[in-house]
Amino acid sequence: MNKNKVKVSVIVPAYNEENHIGKCLDSLLKQSITEMQIIVVDDGSTDYTYKICEEYCATSKGKIEIIKKKNEGLGFARNTGLLYARGEYIGFVDSDDWIDPDMYLQMYNNAKRYDSDISVCDICKYSALDQQVEYLKVMDADEGIIDIKDFFLKGKYPQVVWNKLYKADLWKDYKFRNIYFEDLDLIMEIISNIQTLSYVPKAFYYYYRHYGSISVDYSGVKYFDKFIAYENIIRRVKKSFQEEVIYWVVKNCLDCINRKELYAFEANFIDFIKEKKELILNNSYLKKDTSLDSIYDILRLELISKNIFVEDKKNSRNRKLKEYVRDFNFYQVKPMDVQNSSYVAVFLGEIYKKGGFFVNENVIIQKPIGKFRFHEIILFWNEDNQICMDVIGGKEKSWFLQELLLRLKQNFDIQGDIRRMLIEIGAVFNGKSQILNETVAIYDWSVFCEYFQYL
Repeated sequence: MNKNKVKVSVIVPAYNEENHIGKCLDSLLKQSITEMQIIVVDDGSTDYTYKICEEYCATSKGKIEIIKKKNEGLGFARNTGLLYARGEYIGFVDSDDWIDPDMYLQMYNNAKRYDSDISVCDICKYSALDQQVEYLKVMDADEGIIDIKDFFLKGKYPQVVWNKLYKADLWKDYKFRNIYFEDLDLIMEIISNIQTLSYVPKAFYYYYRHYGSISVDYSGVKYFDKFIAYENIIRRVKKSFQEEVIYWVVKNCLDCINRKELYAFEANFIDFIKEKKELILNNSYLKKDTSLDSIYDILRLELISKNIFVEDKKNSRNRKLKEYVRDFNFYQVKPMDVQNSSYVAVFLGEIYKKGGFFVNENVIIQKPIGKFRFHEIILFWNEDNQICMDVIGGKEKSWFLQELLLRLKQNFDIQGDIRRMLIEIGAVFNGKSQILNETVAIYDWSVFCEYFQYL
């Protein structure tokens, strides 16, 4: 293909997608628009992705260009593609998705007809997890120009990059940042700064959800980037659209809280909402939308504070410890024998004053621990059906900790005092998970091993 301008450039970032990239490229090569450039950016794949792309490139009659780079993530791969784009308009397709043959012809015509900066289309979501196909109408509107405020308030998927066609000039001022939810972090900011948004009410984009894709990775530490992206769009969006964006963010948070697969991050969504209390209480749209009244219950929730008390926060072990609790505050506790009752009183006293978790120096955290923050006291059984002294959590000014600290002043019998207090509120020392007095939770040894690991 010559180096002249084309109507549309499509950027496809690809990383280890040997099982899906073929279907994606087939759909791009079948596009009815003639003047189109396909840019595949291989982001350091370690499988056969690059080889497959080479084979497609060889038979594409110059339509496909391949760029190979070191692995830096989806956003930087898209930025690399932008450097090579020659299109009047630019689109993005993920390498595990595919598109309708008329997508870019109709979206290009739509953008030209309405002189829009961005054209958006509907989505067909296909889930390999349950074999379900869902048609997602982006807006309840006819073809044409749509109001940007309405799009933020009523639209579906305003934050994604891939069901849209952009004027190339827009990307002179924007780049994807090095963050996992890179389109959530940027796309609504871009939309808030354009003049015209147009809509094609047809499901041209096939969004494929499968094991291994970002959209279903609910346990990795990179999911924490979602909260950074929320912060960024609220801060960076054009001020005249901030009310609408805050409304959208809150709705998105509530939706995530109600999704069982995101249970590991439920406490993080609640934290974010509580941190935005003033913005929420002053938001005119949230005041009127009674369907979102649960937000006020969430604002009243009290969780165990995001504090972790450790014995040495300078060593490499604690860098590993922080991976799944990156948004927690860390406090150093003087290293001593964990069984020494005076030492136990020190860290229990810190938990009582500030709230949080004690984590022994020989333990690392291997999953997000937000699920435990809903209890007033969190304890674990050990292998011998006794209380594990290596991880203990509690709320600030907890009645249980207050009583325990009083008893420790008298006899320094930590194991005995905890045992007696638990029996007094109905604990059965059988190693099984149980909730006592609606406030004290004891989880079994298998749960401990799922979330924590001994060095």
